[in-house]
Amino acid sequence: MPDGLIVSGGGETTSVVTEELMAAAIRLESLTRETTALRVELGALDGLLTAGELRGAPADAKRAEVDLDRAVMFLYQAEMQAQAFSWALSQASDGYSAVEFGARSLLGGLVDGMGSVVGMLAPLFLPHAAVMAATVGSLSDADRNRLLSDPRVVAAVRTGVMGMDDAVLGRAGIPGPIAHLLGEQGLGLTGVPLAAGAIGALGRLTGAFEPTAVRVSGTQALPAAPAPAGFVDRLSRVPDPESTGGPQVTIEKYQMPDGEIRAEIYVAGTVDFDPWVEGEPWDMGSNILNSVGEGSGSYQGVVAAMREAGLEADTPVQFTGYSQGAATAARLVSSDDFDVRGLVTFGGPTGQIPLPESVPTVIVEHTDDLVAALGGTQENTHAVIVQRYATEGMDFEGSPLMPGHRVEGYLETARLMDAEQNATLAGAAASVAGFTEGGVLVSRTAYELERVSDSSSSTVEAAHR
Repeated sequence: MPDGLIVSGGGETTSVVTEELMAAAIRLESLTRETTALRVELGALDGLLTAGELRGAPADAKRAEVDLDRAVMFLYQAEMQAQAFSWALSQASDGYSAVEFGARSLLGGLVDGMGSVVGMLAPLFLPHAAVMAATVGSLSDADRNRLLSDPRVVAAVRTGVMGMDDAVLGRAGIPGPIAHLLGEQGLGLTGVPLAAGAIGALGRLTGAFEPTAVRVSGTQALPAAPAPAGFVDRLSRVPDPESTGGPQVTIEKYQMPDGEIRAEIYVAGTVDFDPWVEGEPWDMGSNILNSVGEGSGSYQGVVAAMREAGLEADTPVQFTGYSQGAATAARLVSSDDFDVRGLVTFGGPTGQIPLPESVPTVIVEHTDDLVAALGGTQENTHAVIVQRYATEGMDFEGSPLMPGHRVEGYLETARLMDAEQNATLAGAAASVAGFTEGGVLVSRTAYELERVSDSSSSTVEAAHR
């Protein structure tokens, strides 16, 4: 697409290319109908005069009759060609879908098999991995960013993540066929959660990634504002505590015309990347636990903020999250413990978090974003998935680490999304915007969350200050 967006999903398994093929087929089918109608009209006009009636007619009239016959013939040819091309495009679209599905399945099998081999031969690979890591570390900041922002590298990381569970099982001596039976293609006992769980278990041996209780430590009333008008407005409301400190969650409550209370909930990204942090729930430990399942510090923090806001399990809510906040929101939706009516995520590792098809979802991922790639292959193909190569043509001199993940890039993607005329994306935008349509803002409140060392402490205790 001209703006660099790739829109897929919404029940499809393929990219916008398939959608454009089908759109072209529909236009050609329409052309076929119009050509048929015009040919019939000209044929009827041609039939008004017989050859006998034209014997004494002027030469111009005879030439007009010949031209009319030719026009009918050309229209018939155009009709047949348009119909043939329409059929061919429809078949190409269906074939593309089938080929892509087959390719994904084949690639998944190859990755699983290679993962098992890597796990079994891990001692042989470790020296090479150490050399590669040292080489990347020796690069200049610009060259490192250039490498880590290459969509091919990001795609390789995403693929590698999908084989980590098989590497773990292979290292444990579990044969490939049994690992496959246990895995996402079988009993669903492995995948990214197993690999993340193994990392978490190893970390806890050193005191990292320890789960704790979480509570609300402070609240802040925010100025009134209209309901979010688009994706830029929505992403702009996600808190940024990494840069500014303070709250990690914002909750907007609306009263609908029938008196029902609804809430828009915005969840921040990672605040501290230190796995041994004691007070910050939005830390590296929560990143790991979000990949495993429910119960991370950020997950508990959002639940605590929701309860402090007076939201019940049956209160209709809609989530918007960025980075870790995207994964946290996805886990909350996946839990099925809340009445979720919509989800919008930006740059989150959500690929292997199973989201219910009943919840309208928009997932935004940059093809040069390593953080999104760490979530593995995006399996929520029922969601509307928007991708963009955010750093294409960028001069990496002086750029921040992993520029493809920066919120500024996602704000630009959101701006393009708001301007996009794609029918699938427009329908998703209307769905999330309709959640609070007609409602009146009751409150906008930011919530600051903290870990508490005493695991027996209530996760919903509020210490206002």
